[in-house]
Amino acid sequence: MKTSKLLTLMLLMLVFTLSTFAQAPDRREKRKQIQAHKIAFITQKLELTPEEAQKFWPIYNQCEEKQKEFRKSRDRNHGKSEGERQKPNIDEMSDKEVEELINQDFENKERGLALHKECIGKFKEVLPIKKVAKLHIAEKEFRKTLLKRMGERRGGERVPYEQK
Repeated sequence: MKTSKLLTLMLLMLVFTLSTFAQAPDRREKRKQIQAHKIAFITQKLELTPEEAQKFWPIYNQCEEKQKEFRKSRDRNHGKSEGERQKPNIDEMSDKEVEELINQDFENKERGLALHKECIGKFKEVLPIKKVAKLHIAEKEFRKTLLKRMGERRGGERVPYEQK
């Protein structure tokens, strides 16, 4: 009896482990597809020439990586684990803790702004200013299109990415 329960438990653990590993490459593949669509979308929206794209995308990817690291660092400093976003309960905090929280928020915003300025400066070195200005709009449009597409897929319809 104990052997069959142990065997069943081990079998369930094996199935769970295999299903987890089977999903990981699928998620990575989806991320790669989304990234490829993002590159095509932004390239088209900014009307990048092949020469501009060749110079722009390595800088853009570097800036994206720096922003990702900034967000991870900011969340770690707030005691948040990845994916967890809890708001502090201000009423349970002392005045000094609230003051520190506000100051930390200002510092984070300043660091984020400094990073954004750095990236804009690098983009201006390889793109005309009008294309740099259009980048933020194109990123917002892509996120909106992506969210819309994800919502429609949940409803069962598959909608292609919009590229005007």
